[in-house]
Amino acid sequence: MSARQRKYMYRTILAGLFAFVSAAQAAPLSEAQKKATYFLPCAALYGVVARVYEQAGDTKNAALAKEKFDRLAQTGKADVVAGGETAEKADQYLQQHIDSIVKLAEKDSQSISGFKKVCDEKTSG
Repeated sequence: MSARQRKYMYRTILAGLFAFVSAAQAAPLSEAQKKATYFLPCAALYGVVARVYEQAGDTKNAALAKEKFDRLAQTGKADVVAGGETAEKADQYLQQHIDSIVKLAEKDSQSISGFKKVCDEKTSG
């Protein structure tokens, strides 16, 4: 990844965090809304994890990760559509999260396990 691409990625991540914090300060979020903010990023994570397990030949864990991906992606996309966006836009958001997870994994694979722990905590149930 070039320095320019890294800079763009960091700016995108920071912009997303600032937007999230601003929205959270503007109107208090319900527990359900807080939980919903994790669905697409966590779906992206499990999509990448499933792919890694597939490539390693671990079909059991690949299937489990794929199940989580499917469940979280479906819920996250439904939330985006319920918020007034199109299904295509929801797919774009999911792909952006997947791209970010792949870049993060290439740079710092250890951070993925921390992200996975957060996803497990925030999206269980």
